[in-house]
Amino acid sequence: MEPPEHVCHTVHIDNECIDKEIEEFDLKFIAEQDRIHNERLNYDTVFKTIFTTSKDDFCWISTNWLKNWIDGKPEAISIEHLKCEHGGISPSKVSEIKKISKEAWDILTTTYGVDSECLDKFYCCKTCISQYCLDLHCNKERQMRKKEMILLAQKPSTTGEYWICSEWLAAWKISKEEDPNANTKLTCPHDKLVFTKNKKLISSQLWDFIKENYPDSREFLQTEEECPECKDEHEGKEAKAKQLQQEVAEIKKEFYSALSLNCNPFKNSPGTYYLIYRYWVTQWRAAIGRGELPSLVLDNSLISGDGYVHYNPQKEKEFYGVSESVWQALLEKYSGGEEIFPVVLTIHANFNYTLEPPYSEEAAELRRQLAIKDSITISTKNATPAQRKQYKNFTLQAPPDTTTIETLKLQIFQCTSLDPLYQQLSYDFKLADNQKTLEEYGIKGGSTIYLTILDENSEEIDYSSVVYDNLHEVEIGFKGSYLHTLNGSEHDEEIETTGEGVEIYREWACLQCTFINTCESTECDACGNGRP
Repeated sequence: MEPPEHVCHTVHIDNECIDKEIEEFDLKFIAEQDRIHNERLNYDTVFKTIFTTSKDDFCWISTNWLKNWIDGKPEAISIEHLKCEHGGISPSKVSEIKKISKEAWDILTTTYGVDSECLDKFYCCKTCISQYCLDLHCNKERQMRKKEMILLAQKPSTTGEYWICSEWLAAWKISKEEDPNANTKLTCPHDKLVFTKNKKLISSQLWDFIKENYPDSREFLQTEEECPECKDEHEGKEAKAKQLQQEVAEIKKEFYSALSLNCNPFKNSPGTYYLIYRYWVTQWRAAIGRGELPSLVLDNSLISGDGYVHYNPQKEKEFYGVSESVWQALLEKYSGGEEIFPVVLTIHANFNYTLEPPYSEEAAELRRQLAIKDSITISTKNATPAQRKQYKNFTLQAPPDTTTIETLKLQIFQCTSLDPLYQQLSYDFKLADNQKTLEEYGIKGGSTIYLTILDENSEEIDYSSVVYDNLHEVEIGFKGSYLHTLNGSEHDEEIETTGEGVEIYREWACLQCTFINTCESTECDACGNGRP
């Protein structure tokens, strides 16, 4: 089946257009080939004939033009700038010209054109040569005199008569002066001698030399008084700067150490912390570093409009915790007259935490998911079936890297009531040294530590372990937990004594609110949470 007539017509027209474009391209391609061929012949001919002897006819041409021609950037030949005002070769341009043969000159001018008649003689007028030599001599003499003046300027002047700008003088010594007026910066807005330390006394001999070469320079005698208005303004600025420096020093002394950029507050030791944005702390420290008084309003945008705390799992380290006293002092200085709502983080002895106001449900779930990655799992995989039934796997929420194995056993004791004496921990190897930290053992968040429960008659039990020294004394960070002595309290306690005389309290701490419950309780008497 043949295609429709209108389609055939369209295809025919398109083919004609394509054929025409191909034909035009071929013509341009041939023309370009011819041009390149002629250019090569031109280059070959010029290079063969360009050299000349003293007996041959010659012409002068600019070396800069020849360089551009060789680089493939030819323009019309220009030699007018090589001439002096009398029509001869300028003495200052002698180093910029080259002699070529008359034949090469004719080829080049025919191809590229020329803006002036050919210079076919080495002609420099006497007037220009005389002036050129005189200028060279004067310039040399001036340079020698300048060296003498520089040596004079470097000597301490005891009989200085004129003021000069020190900055300009330093630039003049290395020939980098740009201002024709040596004392522009010594002239104040009131057209008087400015009050500044950036000036120097020089001798009249040096000043005369500078004045001779820079006639626009403003003259200031030694006896001339400094501008009283500028002096008062300068003294006022100095007084303000000194006062500012004292105020910054006081602020720094009060807050700088307290606002040092420490680690994530959620991984701090147990205690109460008031949260602020780390970005605000960074900006505050940057202002102090610049010698400025921070004028930042304390950021209270941690709390959202619905009364919950903002939370982004990737930006938790942007929170920063301070003590209550520091928080109150910051409120007094940086509240800006606004109502600042505190966000209070309380980290408990078992490294659980409470937040007031709390996270929203969605934010809390996000943080729980993130906490799983940072937590350490205690597995009873190596225990007997009966022991695994009694002591199930559990997690410790992100203990710090500086936590020792001894402290880790005490935390396991809080969660399971399992005597640390009977705990044997292992990672890829046995964690035998109680004083080593998790970091030293290479244990990070998300790791699993295996708990082996030793029998009372096991030879591996070390009854001299330091874990039990002063068990009845209050351990820092564990007040209110099993490690807090109950001697003299109003509570009745059950105490089990081992064969070595070690007393262990048979009570358990709630994982949610840390309330201490009796061993008979199956759920927390305070919050109703189930016993671990």
